[in-house]
Amino acid sequence: DTRSINKILFDCEYLILSRWYAPEHVLNVINLARENDKKIFLHLDDYLFSVPKSIGINKWRRYSSPQMLEALYAAAELTDGIIASTKLLADQIKSILPQSRVLVLPYWRSLSPKKCNGNDFSKRPYPVIGYMGTQTHAEDLELISTDLDYLLARNKSIVFEAFGMDIPQPLLEKYPDRCFALSKVESYHQFQSVLASLGWWLGLAPLTQNTFNYCKTNTKFVEYIQAGIPVIASNFGPYQ
Repeated sequence: DTRSINKILFDCEYLILSRWYAPEHVLNVINLARENDKKIFLHLDDYLFSVPKSIGINKWRRYSSPQMLEALYAAAELTDGIIASTKLLADQIKSILPQSRVLVLPYWRSLSPKKCNGNDFSKRPYPVIGYMGTQTHAEDLELISTDLDYLLARNKSIVFEAFGMDIPQPLLEKYPDRCFALSKVESYHQFQSVLASLGWWLGLAPLTQNTFNYCKTNTKFVEYIQAGIPVIASNFGPYQ
């Protein structure tokens, strides 16, 4: 409500809108910030100006609706600047909003060897290949389903696990005893703990080539490495 927003604006020096530019609120927040002589920035960690259907039809409808896009462009143009998570994202935003001030975070996510787990491969005495991600990445996983089919057919001891999403149906039907979907978890801390405990021999990070994915961060790669899991990633965008 207005009173809560006013209290926040009174206490802060800068106001940063992160993934928050809902049509029913954003102009009110920006106007209140201006009335309180506060600097206001929009933080983006995805290229939300052009969201593909592959992220899921419900999310696509939300982010690609005229009302949401109008609010996003208004926030981008009326704030004091846009904070982009990566240079790739910043460059893309500048190409469509050349008049906007676009700042790049000095780093997106640090990778410290001290925070990396050592993988105990003895947990899984047979080779286990894994993929972790939400169902919004189904198209990315589909990109390598033929390769997974080839590997599973060639080596009868390989197991494939998907953490947080469904196994592609053709693989599940062909290898029901060697393809498993692991249950989702409720918190990010729990996700990190479970991922580190899986003992995967290899983690996969395929990425379909489109503008949205080109602008993404390398979070998945970092999460695998921190869990002690070797990674094969697409030579594209954040993994290039």
